[in-house]
Amino acid sequence: MQGSTVADNHTPSASAFPGGSAYPDLTALLAHRADLTPDALALIEGDTLLTYSQLVASARDLAAHLATRGVRPGDPVALLVRRSARAVVAQIALWRAGAVCVPLDPAHPRVRTEAMIDDSGAVLTVGDSDLLESAGVDGPRLALDAGIPAYDGAEPLPGPGEDATAFIMFTSGSTGRPKGVAVRHRAVAALVMDPAYVTVTPRDRVLLHSPATFDASTFEVWVALANGAAVVVCPADRPSFEDLAREVERHGATVAFFTTALFHQLAARRSRVFSLLRSVVVGGETLSALHARSVLRDFPWLELVNGYGPTETTTFATAHRVTAQDGEGPMPIGRPIAGATAHVLDEDGRPVAAGEHGGDHAPRGELWVGGSRLARGYVGQPELTAERFVTHPTLGLLYRTGDLASVRPDGTLDFHGRTDDQVKVRGHRIEPGEIEHVLRQQPEVDDAAVTVRRPAPDDARLAAFVVPARGTAPSPRSLRARLTATLPAHLVPDELTVLDRLPLTPTGKVDRAALADLDRRPGAGTVPGSGTEGPGGDTGTGTGTEAGSSPGPAVAPTLGASGPGTPAHASPQRTGVAHASGTHPGGGAPSGAVTAAGTDPTAHSAARARAGTGAPAATAPGPAATAPPAVEPVPELAASPHAPPSRDESVQGASPLTPLQQAVAEVWARSLGCEVTSPDDDFLALGGHSLLALVVTDDLREDLGVELSLADFFASPTVAGHAALVERALLAAHTDLHPLPGAHPLPDARTLPNPDAPEHPDVP
Repeated sequence: MQGSTVADNHTPSASAFPGGSAYPDLTALLAHRADLTPDALALIEGDTLLTYSQLVASARDLAAHLATRGVRPGDPVALLVRRSARAVVAQIALWRAGAVCVPLDPAHPRVRTEAMIDDSGAVLTVGDSDLLESAGVDGPRLALDAGIPAYDGAEPLPGPGEDATAFIMFTSGSTGRPKGVAVRHRAVAALVMDPAYVTVTPRDRVLLHSPATFDASTFEVWVALANGAAVVVCPADRPSFEDLAREVERHGATVAFFTTALFHQLAARRSRVFSLLRSVVVGGETLSALHARSVLRDFPWLELVNGYGPTETTTFATAHRVTAQDGEGPMPIGRPIAGATAHVLDEDGRPVAAGEHGGDHAPRGELWVGGSRLARGYVGQPELTAERFVTHPTLGLLYRTGDLASVRPDGTLDFHGRTDDQVKVRGHRIEPGEIEHVLRQQPEVDDAAVTVRRPAPDDARLAAFVVPARGTAPSPRSLRARLTATLPAHLVPDELTVLDRLPLTPTGKVDRAALADLDRRPGAGTVPGSGTEGPGGDTGTGTGTEAGSSPGPAVAPTLGASGPGTPAHASPQRTGVAHASGTHPGGGAPSGAVTAAGTDPTAHSAARARAGTGAPAATAPGPAATAPPAVEPVPELAASPHAPPSRDESVQGASPLTPLQQAVAEVWARSLGCEVTSPDDDFLALGGHSLLALVVTDDLREDLGVELSLADFFASPTVAGHAALVERALLAAHTDLHPLPGAHPLPDARTLPNPDAPEHPDVP
């Protein structure tokens, strides 16, 4: 190490690949493995088993068929296939034909899929016939046979070559459209061949459960195939905690990747999946030292690796092997791996010195990554490519990550946040500007801002705030429905709040810190709850206390200077902000907020009490009362005239909960951290999201002995809908149970109305 420059010292063994190429294209790498161990197991999906020789043969034949359809070397071809053995075969076949694979997600809305096909320049879309039909693909398309594709063989094709582009992976874009990252074959090969950062041998089996559009799936497939191991495909579209454990147990998987958020939930529940695995790699967000220590304490044989890296650096750029000696502070992101280099530079591009004590005591700078695994750039965006992929005068070509980091004396890197507004939520990289762009296109929205709210350490919620256009009354329910039709589920805000104006910093920028704290301070201008019409609605006036908290003195907001200028698209009448003493300077909480979100969870799922069926109320315990900050009382700012009826008003006439609905409500309350009192309460409107849905379904399985699929969960996400599903499952499992005489027949939960449910919920 020199200054703040850290390089990977590991090089693959000399015998890693013959022929003089350090890192071949992936088809050549697979063919080499098939030559070495043709009868070794390569791919497992349920009862479908493929050896290495069978995998190569199936991909070769499909590649020949693609060539007859006009696919030529360098052509981008979109792939729209469910996670399956067939998907792996098709991916390899595209490369054998020389094409570039553009993975698509069946869960994405049609408009998103169309944008990715158009922006990638795909000449053909290959996929499952029903998915091609539902996606409305207009251009050339090829429907794959059911099962493993079988086509007549032909002369072998030459393959793409090591410097060719393997994938175009799309990530969130700040301009309102996703940006496609062109990842090379040799970059993937360098990541997975003979890895020193994680143990993978021919005796291992690696779990594949990530979406094809998530670059972790590249690691899951190719760290196995590059090292003679087998890929275990988890076929469930939206696997539950139990689905993951079952697949690992059934097929003997030994290695798995989990997003950090998913790992935290599994750790909090002491999931049995850890007892079955030998190696776990986590990544996507800051790893909790508490959860890491607890997992290693309970499962001391486990190899736990904390990985870091943007898509532009091919999945992982650095990694850290977690041990019990890592202490209680933030977990480091480690050192560069697999041919990468890392450089912490100041604003002038000069190295930042390593800190004497490392961690929080070290000087910070922006993390730049170099080495053999950088992406080619952004497809069709040369200006953005030149901005982010920069030739440094002494360090060569580097990628500017936008992440803040510091270097310890031994070269270990620590992560300290972002230099811009980009966020990570449940493992997904999100540019708030992309969501804000879509919101500002709505006729009733004058301005919008998006940030992340963290009501609990393990719960990150994407929160959107909108300012109404003059003379309009935005409906959070309607806005969410339109976002769901346009954006993938992980970009649809978990919470949507209507404000009279956005808070500003003294420099005139949107005060995102104040927005993130909006409904966690006394007098913040909002009472948590749903801002949707009908049951579950809620209003805020600026002086209410949070649900579940002990009442304290009301704090009236004070007028504060907003700084020069107004937010983009803001109405002139909405330039002021309100703040309470002790909030972010110049910012604070606007009054007149209408929120479509739940309250702060105050009970962690790991410490949840077991649910009963006769408790008088389904509530989460609130935090102890704290003294509010001292402020000068002034007349309260006018509340928004667009507020829907409060939740208390809307549920006064609601039917009481049945015992089974009460049990469901208690499970909800533990995860959501708010009161659940009405049969019509909606999980999404109360701030629920995909990861909390996994927690709730697992709690229902443990508490009531029933399993709900996530598809059923989101098809009818109300208390009444879930209670109906639970009752049906109990009756099916216990034939001696029957409904009471004269009871109304159970409705089909799949037909219960739910205009808010996303068509394809975001699940990590």
